[in-house]
Amino acid sequence: MPQYTVAAFNWSANGGYNSQHNSSSTVVIDDDDANLDGATDANETVSIDGGAFTVTSGPPYDIDVSFTDVNGDTHVETFYFFNVGGSWYFIPGPGSEFTEGVTFGSYQSHTTTPTPYSTITCFVRGALIETDSGLVPVEDLRAGDKILCADGEYKTLRLALSRKISAWETDANPKLQPVRIMAGALGHVMPQRDLLVSRQHRILVSSAICERMFGLEQVLVSAIKTDVFAKNFC
Repeated sequence: MPQYTVAAFNWSANGGYNSQHNSSSTVVIDDDDANLDGATDANETVSIDGGAFTVTSGPPYDIDVSFTDVNGDTHVETFYFFNVGGSWYFIPGPGSEFTEGVTFGSYQSHTTTPTPYSTITCFVRGALIETDSGLVPVEDLRAGDKILCADGEYKTLRLALSRKISAWETDANPKLQPVRIMAGALGHVMPQRDLLVSRQHRILVSSAICERMFGLEQVLVSAIKTDVFAKNFC
């Protein structure tokens, strides 16, 4: 079945609302359709940070929450909640200003409609993806292609989903505009060419800077925050 890899925050473990969230988890959702449906879909399972795949509990929630970002600006955004093993996790939406270290604010409103995975954006058209046949533009990927994963293994792409965002949408909401990571910004030929991704796309960074800042050799950093590492590298 198709798998969707996203970065999510553990709402339950970090104290829920009005609490600081200093780290995110890598979540893999295994599903046979294009929507996050919750417990109503027995074919939908979730793995947290490489753990066993587990059926979700209850319905998913789209919850509007207020928070203050690291620059002191206040926002109200929609977050996508799901429950695994009694713990609630949330995924920031496209263009979100929510990042590690931000204090989650107060509840505003919610809905319980299924969440299309296409609302969780990732690579922008033109990004090159490593396959067993070489580099392929992300828009040319097809179901059945073998994709190189972080563990060094090639895995089969089950389904290729995309979302088109018009110029008027990005003009109306600049947070939908992608982030450009310049060639070499994160180290020698890393990336090899300019890379365009959504603001909340997570980049795996491994360096001495990571250890100084987080006490870990590797961290997942949202694309909008990679400038911290670029400045330190330069």
